[in-house]
Amino acid sequence: MADDTREFEVFVGDRKYKVDAANMNQAVRDAQAYHQEQLNQRRQTEYDEAPLWSKGLKTAGDVALNTSSMFGAPYLIDKALGTENVQQEAAASRARLGRAAIPLDIATAVAAPSPAAWATKAMAGGPLARGIFGTTLSGLEGAMYGGLQGLSSEQGGEGAAIGAASGMLGHQLGPAVNKMVNMAKGASPVVPSGGRAGIMQIPPGIMNPSPADKVNVLHNLAVSKASSSDNPLAYQEDIKKSIGNLYRTDRKSFTPEQKEMMTRVVGEDPATKASRVAGNYLSNKWLAGGAGGAVWASGNPLAGLLTSGTFLGAGRILKEASAGGTEEAMRELRRSVMKRPPYRGLLSSDSSSRIGRGARQYGLDDYLYE
Repeated sequence: MADDTREFEVFVGDRKYKVDAANMNQAVRDAQAYHQEQLNQRRQTEYDEAPLWSKGLKTAGDVALNTSSMFGAPYLIDKALGTENVQQEAAASRARLGRAAIPLDIATAVAAPSPAAWATKAMAGGPLARGIFGTTLSGLEGAMYGGLQGLSSEQGGEGAAIGAASGMLGHQLGPAVNKMVNMAKGASPVVPSGGRAGIMQIPPGIMNPSPADKVNVLHNLAVSKASSSDNPLAYQEDIKKSIGNLYRTDRKSFTPEQKEMMTRVVGEDPATKASRVAGNYLSNKWLAGGAGGAVWASGNPLAGLLTSGTFLGAGRILKEASAGGTEEAMRELRRSVMKRPPYRGLLSSDSSSRIGRGARQYGLDDYLYE
């Protein structure tokens, strides 16, 4: 087979290389790889021959430059200056750090500010709403960090995709750990029964019913009414009115902490409210029918039916996510008035987020550098 390569002259930085390759693109890639390998060797030799005090400074510089790469700084600086020098030095620093670069990256990701964690915590909501919003926001944050880290190796798109996937998967780790720990402890989010937890009315003869009796009656009546309704928000709508009336007429019977819990039931947090509003919007049959009809009219009846079903299904899921926020707030209130310990996992939301970010960074490092 004939050799179809030819010689190209390629400049990398201030150095010129003569490269045998099939085309110019391949020649550039080969020259860049060779140039980087030579730079890595020179920087390693400089480190090996440096005095002990200087090695410490060089290591600190390597750590700083490698950390800046996680935020795309070398690429952005080179773009501004029209060079590739900073990216090459960053790659040489990472090579000199060796296997220490991965735990360093993970530690940086864990310590770095997380807009997704802050927003998820601020949105609050029930378990399903937290899962939906937290997973989505973690995926977006992972895509941002992954895209920035992939720029220097011309893998911005792949880095964003891997970062998004790793971010969404990482977000599941903390809640999974909490669930396993609670299962091992025999703990359950369900409020324990017993006593008068299931009463539907205040027993005759009780002149001064306890806060627990008052709250449990309202809860059980709302559950009974909701059981005959197909509306996922039936319990939420009823209990908000009942607890709101109780707060207005008899809040002196409750502790300050319990009154705060009552306001959370009635007032809704951002995630509970957003899920309800979006759920009602998507569940609108005119909207779902119109969207499906438009697709049907384009000549695809099956896709039209699926579109309408997707709108209605998504709307129901979001309504259930909203209802879950109110139900969780009520469980906390009932536990408090019944003097039962709160349902908590081993990990706080902050710790859970840190674990997720560490897992995300490990996935990025494994793809971009291994």
